[in-house]
Amino acid sequence: APRDIYGESKLAAEEVVRSLQADDFAVCVLRPPMIYGPGCKGNYQTLVKGALKLPFFPDIENERSMLHIDTLCAFVKDLLDRNAAGLFFPQDAQYTCTSRMVERIARDNGRNIRLTELFNPILRLLSGKVGVVDKVFGGLVYARD
Repeated sequence: APRDIYGESKLAAEEVVRSLQADDFAVCVLRPPMIYGPGCKGNYQTLVKGALKLPFFPDIENERSMLHIDTLCAFVKDLLDRNAAGLFFPQDAQYTCTSRMVERIARDNGRNIRLTELFNPILRLLSGKVGVVDKVFGGLVYARD
């Protein structure tokens, strides 16, 4: 269920592409979660920048579906090898906690970031009202197969 014009445009594009499905032309629609790993852009890089610059980060327990770029590449190769068709939601085997991920990114880069619950009451007040708070600290998971 798209929540904005961007989501609506993505769904419309999926519908157009799916209409091309034929006996001799398989169509796969992928809906991956946040992609992470070398060369990844977007939201992941924003978290990396924060992990490398911030001395503190909120310690919020959440679960996020994520997908490593290498796993995505292997998944796409498998779909091509099988000439698969359909709608797919690839994700890592385990859900990720944003706070733990930021902590791990900092540690892997020789930095020490302190997780704190000090900001949690403010973040809870903003939850559901400020999109970026929900995007970073909310739960966003795909169901497991």
